[in-house]
Order: sequence, then C-alpha cells, then structure tokens
Amino acid sequence: MTVDQTTRNPMKQLLAVPLILLILVGTTFPATATTHPDSTGLPETSIYQLTSTWTTQDEATVQLKNFRGRPQLIAIVYTHCGYACPMIVQNMKRVLGTLSDPERAQVGRILVTMDPERDTPKRLREFATTHDLDLADWTLLRSTDTDVRELSAVLGVRYQQEASGMFSHSSIITVVDADGVIVHQQPAINRGIQASSDALRQLLNAAPQ
Repeated sequence: MTVDQTTRNPMKQLLAVPLILLILVGTTFPATATTHPDSTGLPETSIYQLTSTWTTQDEATVQLKNFRGRPQLIAIVYTHCGYACPMIVQNMKRVLGTLSDPERAQVGRILVTMDPERDTPKRLREFATTHDLDLADWTLLRSTDTDVRELSAVLGVRYQQEASGMFSHSSIITVVDADGVIVHQQPAINRGIQASSDALRQLLNAAPQ
C-alpha cells in the first residue's frame, strides 16, 4: 500500500484506506505503509488520526491515540450478538494463544461496540466476564454512533441494525502496529488464524528491544 507523497491531508489518506481493505481483507500490508509521519509524529494512515472520544468499560474517557505504543488486535462487535461476535472474540483469543506469554503481554486487545445505545459500560463489563476477558489486557469501547461508524469505515467493517435490534455486520479482525497503521486483516469466522499470528509476531520482532 503506497502513499501519495503530494497529498498531506491525513484524514483524507486515512478514509481512503477502506477502499483498498474491502478488496484485500486477508492480506498483510508491508511495513512501508507506515511512512510519512505528520506533525504529530503519526503516519497519515494511522487510525490514531481519528480525534473521536471513547468511553471504556470502566467509564474512563480515552482517545484512540491513547493506545499508541504497542500492536493492537481490534474488532467491532456488539454484546447482544448470539453467534458471530462470540466467534470473533474466540478467534482473537486463538490468535493470542499462538504467542508466547512475553509476546502476548506486548499486544493490546480492543473491542469496539457497534451498539452504543444498549452497550453501556456495565453491559461491556458483563460481556467481558461472560467471555472470560481479563480487563487488565482487554479494553472495550463505546462512543457515539457517528464516531463508531467513522472508525468502522476506516477498518472496512460494515454493519446495519435490523428492525429486531440485531445487527447484520461483517466480521473482521484487524492488526495495527504501534502507531495505529493497519498491517493485517482477516475474516474472523471460518478462517485460519496463522496469518494474524504471523503479522503480530513480525511486529514484535521488529520492535526495538
């Protein structure tokens, strides 16, 4: 994935990424995608360029850039989901399970709800308990519908709420590097996990010791 060096609008660059991702889910992107930091020091294609404000399961207020500094495994889910979302979480855990304990400690885990109206911080904590997620390692986020849709567009995740209150949605696991640049995505259901594991391990091996 190359960056047009004549363009210096980070948000324009960032929002163009999903057009590529819709075609290339299941692909690992080269490290050269992280070029051209702006005045913040962030690459133009970093998801941390988004300035939205989020609330965690513990009711802390954060921005995405607060997660800068280590690779992150990210998915968009909702807690009332009966099948796909539990499978997404399970496959994220499977990816992490391929790493050694020291490697796993260097990887963040983020779940974003596409259903902020119903997924309160309390509900997110209950979801974490149900799925045995250690909140020392996992962060669950909610925001406004507008902000969630902005992030989902950047991640190439599509969703739509049905009349029943349930959601039709794509199921994607995303790996971002320490600067928030997408380096790998994979369908989260009925696919192998090795490519995501390899992408994380490559990032960890390349990190300064």
